[in-house]
Amino acid sequence: MKVFTTSREIIEADQKMDEKHLMPNVDDKILQQMKRWEFYRDNSNQWQWRKFEHNKVVAVSADGFSSRQACANDARRKGYIGS
Repeated sequence: MKVFTTSREIIEADQKMDEKHLMPNVDDKILQQMKRWEFYRDNSNQWQWRKFEHNKVVAVSADGFSSRQACANDARRKGYIGS
């Protein structure tokens, strides 16, 4: 039995369990390809994020950010679990 040390690990495990429950025969690598986050600079040179599921945009940042770190922090508040 794994003991989780951070809330981030719990969130990651919970998301993975939900995905595996809904699609038990789908490989973890395929699940990652189905859901991804993209960080980019817009025409105003501000950082933005967008979330894709099944190659479709399902969420976007409401604001532009001066740094990628600030943009990633906003995405984390919306469910992003990357670094």
